[in-house]
Amino acid sequence: MKKRLKHSGSDERSRLLAELAMVGSELNSAWSDFDAAVDADMVESAIFAINGLNSRYGFVLRQIKGVTL
Repeated sequence: MKKRLKHSGSDERSRLLAELAMVGSELNSAWSDFDAAVDADMVESAIFAINGLNSRYGFVLRQIKGVTL
């Protein structure tokens, strides 16, 4: 079991903002995959990825809102 180090509010916020940017980039890539998909299975896979990343993006946003400055 990993122990999490306590971060100051600004360190945690910076980490979360970086994660949000990363998820946003992955989401853009997933949309590109969707746009390029020609097979039904690839379309379904891209939709699955987009839905998962949207959920993750929302989660990180809620985490950012919860971090005190």
